[in-house]
Amino acid sequence: MIYLIGGAPRLGKSTVSRKLLEEKKISFISTDVLREIALNLIDKTKRNESFPFGNESNEEIFKLPTANIVHRQWQEALSLKSIINIFIRYEIDNDKDFVIEGVHIIPEIIAEFMGDDLIGEKIRAVTLIDKNEQQVLGGLKSNMSPGWLFDADHITLTKVAKFVAEFSVKVEQEAYKYKTPVFERTVNFKKDISMVLDLLLRPK
Repeated sequence: MIYLIGGAPRLGKSTVSRKLLEEKKISFISTDVLREIALNLIDKTKRNESFPFGNESNEEIFKLPTANIVHRQWQEALSLKSIINIFIRYEIDNDKDFVIEGVHIIPEIIAEFMGDDLIGEKIRAVTLIDKNEQQVLGGLKSNMSPGWLFDADHITLTKVAKFVAEFSVKVEQEAYKYKTPVFERTVNFKKDISMVLDLLLRPK
């Protein structure tokens, strides 16, 4: 089985992935790794068009208008679609279970695999969203674990929360369009993670 976990940053994708690893004893990869591979393989003249963030730091990215960040992130996800496709089909052909997690897993990509007559039964997926900016901000402030937001100031956290909320709105719209699974986060993190795991592990 291939488990696809998408959604905006800081909503629990990595936690769900780790729980799946413990439960199913399977391998895991982040789409950030696949992005780095694609970034190094693509023609330099097309790099900025396909991956508009380039090698910008998170500090530089979150100086941009939120709508611009959402647009760029969506473009990067679409640009990574072929790499994700190759990876998934390779793992399925080799009869391997895998968890693929990342912001690049968007409803359009999920729908393509779930709707495939040959591999659809081997795909489980969900995208995590949170459209409540203040709720996201509260979650960011309460979980300052080491990572790219460690020691971030209030202004940066507020910008990240705004991006997460606006990206979540777009994900929800696209999930409705493509009829793919989506889960809206609440303030109860542990319960949410448990419910997402139940959704992914529930027999079809």
